[in-house]
Amino acid sequence: MGLIERAEAFRGKIVDHGVSKTTNGFQQWVVSLLALEIYDTDEQERVDWSEYEIDEITAYNCLFGGKGETLTCKQVKAITGWDGKSFATLAAIDLTETLIQFRTAYSTFDNKTRLQVEWIDVYDAAPGRSVRKLDANELKGLDAEYAKVLGDSSAKAAPTKAGTKAPAKAGTVTKKGVSPTQAKGPVTKKNTKKTVKEENTIEPPIKGPPTAPATSTTVDKEAENAVSGSCTKDEAWYPALDLKKDSMNDEVFSNIWLGAINTVAPGVEQENITDEQWWGVRTIMLDKVSAV
Repeated sequence: MGLIERAEAFRGKIVDHGVSKTTNGFQQWVVSLLALEIYDTDEQERVDWSEYEIDEITAYNCLFGGKGETLTCKQVKAITGWDGKSFATLAAIDLTETLIQFRTAYSTFDNKTRLQVEWIDVYDAAPGRSVRKLDANELKGLDAEYAKVLGDSSAKAAPTKAGTKAPAKAGTVTKKGVSPTQAKGPVTKKNTKKTVKEENTIEPPIKGPPTAPATSTTVDKEAENAVSGSCTKDEAWYPALDLKKDSMNDEVFSNIWLGAINTVAPGVEQENITDEQWWGVRTIMLDKVSAV
């Protein structure tokens, strides 16, 4: 038995699980996983992984934010059958031999690279990345939340004139080679091509994080102590927004956001901030917003 060293999509089973707290006091579901199959993206098929000893990894899943359950929490419910009413109930569920699907990815922060579980799903879910879509009730809630923004946007929109060319379609998803830090192991008994990792580009949200002016302040201890990981700008913004209490006004929240950026990436324009630096921003935001 050994730790998984590949950034891939796996299917396997739950070995052990429990509920704990992060260093910042957030609740999380911790689960030890054993890989049984790996998805070969070149061959578009699942391949037996049970004969290899590099087959273990632990996943850490935050269940609730300031505005209710996280998307990961919904996945945990689907996988375990938990009703979401009691952490004690979740911890007591017998999940021995329960089948699960999970995806691993490398993340780097402060010059340290590690492999982590970035997503969990039910055993029979489609492998790889998929588009997250809101259901009908969630869409209604989103319409209500952004009613004023949508109204202003529609009022300012200019009508399309005859003969005007249609806007260009979004570019197709491109593939990038496997990171050189990724340890390679056998996938099949035959020689196979290198597996590749697809990266999706997402559009910025309607109501998103503000832009910070470039400064030259020194990175402080908060950035140095940030937990290893990586994420996008939106993935740094929205978890903190979920934790924001109604008593905190938008100006205070934005000031915390801009301060976190200047702490982690002083003098760097936001479009040049790396995923690892956004993770540092995310860590500071979660810590400060939850403390207010």
